[in-house]
Amino acid sequence: HYNVLDLTMGRKFWISQWLVLRPYTGLRGAWTDIKFNSRSIQNLGGTFTLNCSKRFKNEFDGVGLLAGFQPSWQLTNSWSIYGDLNAALLWS
Repeated sequence: HYNVLDLTMGRKFWISQWLVLRPYTGLRGAWTDIKFNSRSIQNLGGTFTLNCSKRFKNEFDGVGLLAGFQPSWQLTNSWSIYGDLNAALLWS
């Protein structure tokens, strides 16, 4: 499970007739819960069999600063192509 919550604040700037940039900043909260089970059975010849089972678990909780920008290319009045680029520093 991977969960992220972003609270952002930004403003749109029209660079040209077709290009809009929206820089933003804010806070990011993230928490993960990873569980992984592995099992292996191997015949070593004759009557020897190796049976191995492992369990892995990883949990992460963090909060931190977020910054980024969203470019948008207006193709028509009702169609656009957009993206999102951001970076966050999380403290756990």
